[in-house]
Amino acid sequence: MIEAPPAEDWYGEGPEEFKRMRARGALLAGRRHLLSGEYYAAFRRLKDAERLVNDQEARRIRGLVHAAAAGVKISIGDQRGAYRQLKRARDRLAEGEPKIESVDVLFLLESIERRIIQEPSNSDLKWMPVRKFP
Repeated sequence: MIEAPPAEDWYGEGPEEFKRMRARGALLAGRRHLLSGEYYAAFRRLKDAERLVNDQEARRIRGLVHAAAAGVKISIGDQRGAYRQLKRARDRLAEGEPKIESVDVLFLLESIERRIIQEPSNSDLKWMPVRKFP
């Protein structure tokens, strides 16, 4: 009979490591949602990750939260709001290493920008009016 792994493998050595493992799980789930275009789900999971880490890491994860918010904004037709959120995401993510845990934040940001900004001439995030739907 196969024995179950010890509890430390599942929950870590103590409460702090458990929080870190939960934050990592939320961050990876948020990344998965961002890449699949599920921006609101990504927003929720990244907010969870932000809440569970220290101040410096939380500030960088907040950049990913802004990127997810940009996806939500563009999905409801608020192009100006999406650009504003992308600018905030860039500002926050530029402050540190290109990775948080094993998540390549610059790759994530670029993939979201490519989805939101369709034309290459708009890649410098010019301020544009909100798109009107008939």
